[in-house]
This record gives sequence, structure tokens and C-alpha cells, in this order.
Amino acid sequence: QRELERENRKLKDQLHASRRKSQIGKGTHEELDELKQRLNKVLDENEEKTRQLMRMQDIVDDLTIEAEELRAREEEDKSLLARLGDRVENYRHDHDDLEAANEELQHRVETQRQLLKEKDDEILEMERFRDQREDELSNDLERMRRRHNEFVDDQRIA
Repeated sequence: QRELERENRKLKDQLHASRRKSQIGKGTHEELDELKQRLNKVLDENEEKTRQLMRMQDIVDDLTIEAEELRAREEEDKSLLARLGDRVENYRHDHDDLEAANEELQHRVETQRQLLKEKDDEILEMERFRDQREDELSNDLERMRRRHNEFVDDQRIA
């Protein structure tokens, strides 16, 4: 654009020089018309380039706004990812805690099972001992009854 402005000034300077020449009588009317046409052409080109620059500036502005929106979304996404990461980590810790608690409960259940088995074995042993003792008592009673009957029989005979 600066180059166009320089060229524009040169053409204006040439136009002024040409006017002076024509006033003095040295320039021709055709040269002046040609310079006007060149000046108008340069001005038209300059206007077109200015319009193109404005369009490009609008595009740059739109892209800048879009980039800022994307940066904001990116920051929001990063924040969401960080929160999600924290949640995952919390869930992982909770899961580990639950697994540890589950293992503890499994251990307790196994211990209770073992204690119950020992109690059942003890009860079975006591029942066997009771049954054995009942059998012994029953045998003793039977022997005592036989002795009693023998004693009674011996007393009758005597």
C-alpha cells in the first residue's frame, strides 16, 4: 500500500508538472489525459486493494474470534478432563478401599467358618462322648440289675 501511495504521489507530481507545462505551453493535452487515466487507474487499484485489505482484516478478525473461542473451549475441556481424572482417581481409591474391606470381611467369614467347624467338631465329639457314656451307664445299669437280681435270687434261696 505504501508503494501505491508513492506511485500515486509520483503520478500527482507528474500531473502537476504536466499542468505547469501545459500552462507554459510545453505540454500537450493528450499527455495530461493520459496522466489522468493512469492516475485514475492507480486510484481504482488502490481502492480495490483497500477493499481486499478490509476483507482480509475481517477474515483475520473472524479467525481471531474463533481462535479465542476454541482456546476457551480447550481450557474448559482441560478443566473437565482434570475433574474427570480426579473422579477416576477417587473411584480408584474407593475401589481399592472396597477391595481391602472385602478381603477383611472374607477373612472374617473364613475365621467364623473355621470357628463354627471347630464348634461342630467339638459338639460331635461331645455327642460321641455322651453316647459312649450312656452306653457305659446302660451297661453298668444292666450289670447292676443282673447283680441285684442275682442277689435277690440268692436271698430267696437262702
